[in-house]
Amino acid sequence: MGSNHAVTDRVARLRDIVARMRQGGMALLDYDDGQTRLLLRLAPEPGAQNAVSAPLPPPAQPASAAVPSPDLGVFHATHPPASGKGMAVGDKVSAGQIMAFVEVGPIVLPVVAPAGGQIGTINAVEGQSVGYHEVLFEIAPA
Repeated sequence: MGSNHAVTDRVARLRDIVARMRQGGMALLDYDDGQTRLLLRLAPEPGAQNAVSAPLPPPAQPASAAVPSPDLGVFHATHPPASGKGMAVGDKVSAGQIMAFVEVGPIVLPVVAPAGGQIGTINAVEGQSVGYHEVLFEIAPA
C-alpha cells in the first residue's frame, strides 16, 4: 500500500510541475541533482493556436561579469604574507588572472577573473568575512 501512495505522490508532483511549466510558458525542463534526472518536454496544448512571432533579437552582452568567492573565509586583497596594494576600480584584468585571495583556515584560495575587462565594482574589503560564491568584484567588458 505504501508504494502505491508514493506513486500517487509522484504523479501529483509531476502534474503540478507540468501545470507550472505551462503557466510560465516553458516547453522544456531538464533537472539533474546527481541522483535523479527528470527531462520534461511539453507538446503544445490541444487546440492551441500556432502563433507566428517575429524573430527574437540576439541576446544582449552581459553588462558585467561577477567574480565570486571560491569559498567562505576571509578576504585578502593580496596574498596574506605579501604586502602591497590590491586591485582597484578601473584596473584592467585578463581571464584567469588572480584578483585577490580568500583565506580558509590554513588554506589560501585565489579569486580568479572569469573574463577579461575592467574592474567596475569591488564588494569586499581587507579582512572581511565572505560567503561561498559571494560576489567580490564586478568586471565590465573592456
